[in-house]
Amino acid sequence: MPDPTRAQVKRHKEELDRRRDLKAELLLECPTNDAGERLCPRCLKRPDFRGLQLVHKKSLGSGGKTTRANCCIRCAPCHFGFGEPWSHKTEGRPESGLDNHDTTAVQSNETEGGSNGRNS
Repeated sequence: MPDPTRAQVKRHKEELDRRRDLKAELLLECPTNDAGERLCPRCLKRPDFRGLQLVHKKSLGSGGKTTRANCCIRCAPCHFGFGEPWSHKTEGRPESGLDNHDTTAVQSNETEGGSNGRNS
């Protein structure tokens, strides 16, 4: 009887190989600055220490595939949607309405007696 773990490892390796090859192809299409450094195609800025990332438009968990049509290259701030539209200045996620330094939600919860989430 075939070992299911081996088949899973093989599929995982094939997926990682597809991602590596596709990222290499897409990086060649990224714009560059005068020094020849690759820039994020969305914000046209140099990436931070996290580099440029392969992004799935439709996530793998939602049935997306690692294909040219479903993937693009983004810097980390553009990939994760931090701050104003593709701004590298703010740290919060736009959909949350809070940045990482906003504690008003926590403070209001504590004043209402819900600081630890348990009923005393």
